[in-house]
Formats: sequence, C-alpha cells, structure tokens
Amino acid sequence: MKPNSKFLIFNSLLLVALFSCFGLSGQGLQDSLKHDDDNIVSSIAPYPADVRDAILDVSQYPQKLVKIGRLQARTSQSFQDLVEKYPRDVQEKLYDMSRYPNLVNQLVSGDSKKSPEQIKTILAAYPQEIATSANDLYAANFSDLKSMNKSYQESEEALQGVLKSLPDQTQADFKKVIGMPDVMTLLT
Repeated sequence: MKPNSKFLIFNSLLLVALFSCFGLSGQGLQDSLKHDDDNIVSSIAPYPADVRDAILDVSQYPQKLVKIGRLQARTSQSFQDLVEKYPRDVQEKLYDMSRYPNLVNQLVSGDSKKSPEQIKTILAAYPQEIATSANDLYAANFSDLKSMNKSYQESEEALQGVLKSLPDQTQADFKKVIGMPDVMTLLT
C-alpha cells in the first residue's frame, strides 16, 4: 500500500470517528442547515416587499457581500480604536455624531475650525440632542472628528469601488440593504 493511500484511509476513518463521536451525520447537517434557512426566511419575511426584493437581488452577489462585510468591520474597528481612549460619556457623544456623517463632514471641512456662528448655522438643521453633543465635542475633539470623517469618506469610496461594476438598480438595492445592519448581518 502506498503512503498516500494509508494517509487517505486514516483520514477517512478519522472523519467517520468524529462524525460518530459528535453525533454529526449527513442528516444532522442537513437538519441544521434547514433550521438556519428557516430562521433566515422568518427573519426576512416581515420586511416590506421592496426590501425583500433588494435582499434577493444582493444575495446574488456573495463576493460583494463578503467585501462589504469586511469593509464595515474595518471601519467599525477603526472607529472603536478612535473612541476607546475616551470616557464613556464622550464615547457616547462620538457614537451619536457618527450617525450623522454629513454633519461631521460639514463641521470639519475646510482648512481651519469653524467659528461659533458657523457651527450654530450648521447645527440648526439637526436635532437638539446631536447639536448639544457636537457643541460639547467640537473644540476639544476636532482632530478626532476629522479622523472620523476621513475614515467615513474612505469607506464610502471603497464601497463605491465595490459596487461600481453592478447595474444601477443593484447598487441601489445594496445601499438599501447596507442601511439595515440587521439584514446585512443575516446576509453575511
């Protein structure tokens, strides 16, 4: 018997033993996969038809979903690394501001800090709670707000790069699904 044959037989026996020890069988794996599929279907079913259609469309591009998932994970880690040095109350304010990337961009765009009047004008279009957070953070955390904005802009550019080869409707569907983190989690 050749050495490769012995190795193949040993590995086959090892797999059979593992399946037996852990109660894994072809049927068990199929049942597990069916259970996962049922959970996904029941999680998606309550969404409106347009969201379900978008989910169906983007699910045809698993490589793009994986790339976007990685991009989101890197961006999230970058943000966590940025805010971890701060006390919890400042972290919460930075997190609140991160939900308004256009606000952060308006506040940090240009070569210098904005005047109090400029800040007041910008903040007038936003909810009072976020305006308060922005006022509290702006002066002392300007460089971190710039870093947040840079990270967001880079991730948006990378996202556009991932999606650019897709048809317009599929790009719109991806953006719809990306805006729903719970759906993205299901898909990735």
